[in-house]
Amino acid sequence: MTSQKINVYFDMLGESPQYKNILSLAHRLYENQLAFAKLVPANLAPYCYLSKINNNELTVIVKNGAIAAKLRQVSPTLLDKLQKLGWKITSIHLLVQGNFFQDKVDFFDKQRYIKKIIFTHAARKSLSEFVTTSQDSELIRAVKSFLQKHESNPIQFHVKK
Repeated sequence: MTSQKINVYFDMLGESPQYKNILSLAHRLYENQLAFAKLVPANLAPYCYLSKINNNELTVIVKNGAIAAKLRQVSPTLLDKLQKLGWKITSIHLLVQGNFFQDKVDFFDKQRYIKKIIFTHAARKSLSEFVTTSQDSELIRAVKSFLQKHESNPIQFHVKK
C-alpha cells in the first residue's frame, strides 16, 4: 500500500466520529514531535520522544541518563523556544526509558556497526593444527570443545566494525 493510499484511508477514518479524536491527537503528537526534533540538538533528537503534556509540564522520553543530562543542560533554552512557538508549558520532565528505544535506535546502530565473519574451513583447519601442536591448557580445551561443537555447522560471528 502506498503512502498516498494510507493517507487517504486515515483521512477517511478521521472523518468518522469514533476515530476523529484519536487520529486528531495522533496527528498533533506527530507534528509536535517533528517541531520538537528541530529544536533539540541534532545529536540528541533520535533519542528523545515526546510523551505527554500534563499540567503545563512536557514529558520527554529519553534513552539513557547521559542523554537526559545533556537535554537537562539545554532545557531552559528549549523551554524558551517552545514557549515562543506557543506551547503552554512551564517545565520539562525527562523520563529515562531505555527499552522504549530498543526497536527504534538500537536496530540501526547495530546494522551500522556489525559485520558478519564466516568461520571458514581454512580457519577451522588452522585452529585444529594449533590445538594439536600446543600444550594442554584451559585455552586449548576451550578451542577443542568449540571445534567439536561446530564440526559440521558453518559458523557466523557478528563483530563490531
